[in-house]
Amino acid sequence: MDELPAEQQTWHTVAPVYTKFFDEAAVSITGVELGHQVRLQPKPTWFEEDGLPPWIGYFQKRRLVEQGWLAFVVERRVGSKGPTEEQQREDKRKIQLAQIALWLTSGIRLDYDHVFLVEPPGNFLPKPSVRQCKSWQSLLTVAHPDQVRELQLESEHVDRAKALLDVLLKLSQDDGVLWIALRMASFVADERQGDIALTLCWVALEALFSPNDPGETSYQTSLRLALFLEPDRDKARALYRRVKESYTMRSKVVHGRMSGLVKKETDTEKAEALFWETVGWFRESTCRIALSETDREVFKSKGRDDYLLELPFKSSAGGGV
Repeated sequence: MDELPAEQQTWHTVAPVYTKFFDEAAVSITGVELGHQVRLQPKPTWFEEDGLPPWIGYFQKRRLVEQGWLAFVVERRVGSKGPTEEQQREDKRKIQLAQIALWLTSGIRLDYDHVFLVEPPGNFLPKPSVRQCKSWQSLLTVAHPDQVRELQLESEHVDRAKALLDVLLKLSQDDGVLWIALRMASFVADERQGDIALTLCWVALEALFSPNDPGETSYQTSLRLALFLEPDRDKARALYRRVKESYTMRSKVVHGRMSGLVKKETDTEKAEALFWETVGWFRESTCRIALSETDREVFKSKGRDDYLLELPFKSSAGGGV
């Protein structure tokens, strides 16, 4: 390839999104800015089969081009040699965290299993009209756990996802239990087996809400989660009972007992409904903590347990839970 001028050019990192679990009407996207140069948009018209690496198989190429109508895209202005390896890793990480942020805020999992670095027009000679994928990363094919939900991506989800992406990009192990919860989020969203996804949800929920002392763990964790999500005492009481049921189902799974998430069980429908509630509690509690600077500081400090112990006294008047 001839050396091109050294002036800055526009390179794109692209992750084509598959629509296996959502029809086109369910997620209406004309272009959403998620911040940090990350955009969710209709797949670029220049992302074509001719530009894909030759050793990607025929059927995989067809899937990438025909079955994806959305894409995560990061735009970067750099010299003709393209982004450095560090910049490429940074852009891939932005896409992964944007995907997680959208799932946490909306429940919609926008699946992709390849990330491509796409050259500017004219870099691929002698066909300057073709934009060539210079490098790529293949990921494990992922799927939504067990049950498909009919969900609509609303503007409020996008606004929260943008704010959440700001937090995720700055997060580190120093953030303690919140870092653990958000790490679990990437696993839960990708897990196709409901019993495993439920277990991972509870890893996160116990990290966030379990007491420091091991006594009465199921009671304390369930009560704290219910009161954190629902300060109204009567509503918290009903939520607490559902959370306890979910914890019982979690105990069956992790101790090798049959649960309703196994298809041969007779209570599968009830168990799946409880599973989706649990995913919702996990998503909402994680979002609330991550999006509140005060809560982020409390949950990464030694004062987390004392804060959670005070929740029953902050609830509205009413009978005991």
